[in-house]
Amino acid sequence: MFQAKVAVSTAGFAELGRRVAGLNTPTLVVQEGGYYLEGLEANAVSFFEGLLTNR
Repeated sequence: MFQAKVAVSTAGFAELGRRVAGLNTPTLVVQEGGYYLEGLEANAVSFFEGLLTNR
C-alpha cells in the first residue's frame, strides 16, 4: 500500500502545533488516514508538544 511522504520535517510539526496554539481558540485535533507510518509517532509527538507549549 502506498504511504504518502510529507514535506514537513518533525521540527516543522512542532512549529505547526505552536502556530495552532497561538490562535488562542478552542482546538480539536482529528487525525485521518494516509500517514507516513515510519514517521507518524515522532511527528505526532512533536505536533502535540508544540501545541501544548503555549497552553
